[in-house]
Amino acid sequence: MARSGSRGRRAGLLAAVLALLVLLGLPGSAGAAAPAPVGAGPLPAGGPAAAAADGQDAATQLALKHAPIVVVREQAKPCGTGEPFRPIPPTTVLGQPGVVLLGPNGERIEAPTVADLAGKGSDWYLDYPGNPLDPGCSYEEWADQISADAQPTLTA
Repeated sequence: MARSGSRGRRAGLLAAVLALLVLLGLPGSAGAAAPAPVGAGPLPAGGPAAAAADGQDAATQLALKHAPIVVVREQAKPCGTGEPFRPIPPTTVLGQPGVVLLGPNGERIEAPTVADLAGKGSDWYLDYPGNPLDPGCSYEEWADQISADAQPTLTA
């Protein structure tokens, strides 16, 4: 496992996974709102007051305000140009053999779950099977394998 070149990216990925868990309202995210549609766009022109008038609660307003807009470029063939990874539920990756949650003091949690991620700081990161310094198609092939039955977490 290579740590130095990928630690920042993995910390960012861990933060993104945790944010998704909160938006999805999965266990360990008490008080989380129902998921907002990806790419739902900004609040109405009148701001939060207009959104409240539309019957949205504060949590939904916040989720919509910060909902990402995702553009995924089509990939014509495996390991070719385009986006090889479709947005999938974080639980697709969690609990998988070969995925390890690494801590700042050498802690190692094999096949981590949502509960394992809860309360961890940015100095913890997920390590996936393969070599990030020479990935070839290994990450793409692994992602295809674990997400074969997963539904994408976005709509067109």
